[in-house]
Amino acid sequence: MTLGELSIVPCNVSSVPDRNNFQPMPYETGTEGYERVLQKLDGSWAGPDLPIQ
Repeated sequence: MTLGELSIVPCNVSSVPDRNNFQPMPYETGTEGYERVLQKLDGSWAGPDLPIQ
């Protein structure tokens, strides 16, 4: 997705599923994670937010 001069690359904050190893991994286009990130950015996300502990 491109917004003006910006390019948005939806990413997971970790490349491993069980912890944050601080190595972002881009989502593949069209996957659930990719679509979720774009929906959160455009304000159309209707799913649950992650709890902050």
